[in-house]
Amino acid sequence: QNYDVSCNCTHSFCWNCTEDAHSPVDCDTVEFYLERLHQCAKKELPFYLHGYDPPGYFNEFRTKLCELTSMTRNYFKNLVQALEWPG
Repeated sequence: QNYDVSCNCTHSFCWNCTEDAHSPVDCDTVEFYLERLHQCAKKELPFYLHGYDPPGYFNEFRTKLCELTSMTRNYFKNLVQALEWPG
């Protein structure tokens, strides 16, 4: 079922889970991929930030993040815009 809502301020979100609008993907799938993205970044990002990665592994990590963020492409952009909204 589609729970997407669009406000007059151009922000769109899911009424059911309050995440960014994600139709036709169901809320459970969005939650699953957001959790995977969070865990991937939490577990693997420190290695790259502190220079512990063997050469070449960063591209593999980058590919993983790109795949995980394909579902949430606009989520962070809309989140930042919502936080910057002066109202």
